[in-house]
Amino acid sequence: MKKLILTLALVTFVTCFSQKKITITNLTSAAMKIYGIRTKPTTGTYPYCYGYSFGLYSGQSYSLVNNLSTSKFPFYSSPTSLPPIISNLNWKRTNSATSSLNNQTGLSLWNSTIATTQNFSFIDFSIGIINGLPGSFGTFAIPTVNSTTIQNTAAGWEMLYDYYPPTAVNPIAEYVITFVDL
Repeated sequence: MKKLILTLALVTFVTCFSQKKITITNLTSAAMKIYGIRTKPTTGTYPYCYGYSFGLYSGQSYSLVNNLSTSKFPFYSSPTSLPPIISNLNWKRTNSATSSLNNQTGLSLWNSTIATTQNFSFIDFSIGIINGLPGSFGTFAIPTVNSTTIQNTAAGWEMLYDYYPPTAVNPIAEYVITFVDL
């Protein structure tokens, strides 16, 4: 009985207080831009957040993670992260179909009550350009499977996605998205 209670307590702790980490790596021969990362609430449709655009040159990687909390969505990363954030005011918080707040900082969202209810939903990206109009534009919504590969043979790249759920050994839920040339 003691082992059962300990196991249930550990599972509850890992599930309820897992940190989220998103790592996006560009291993293509071209530059790329992440136009936005969208969150979704644990339940329901609202509120959600969209934003955090940045560029990645070939061979660069970026992790959106913050080690200050084990239960909040990482709306901002450490100031020493490379590449740096393009803008501090690039999150939009949508509260309902008719209400949204533009120019939210990662820190203001981090400190809000919604930070613990947000999960990674999708990214909008472009391969072949960082500034200006999109090159090979796409949207990737997080699937229900833990691993998948998506190819764009016309554009010459593929995206590899892996999700690592939290465990007792590693309590961080990690999303890893890697873009490579075909």
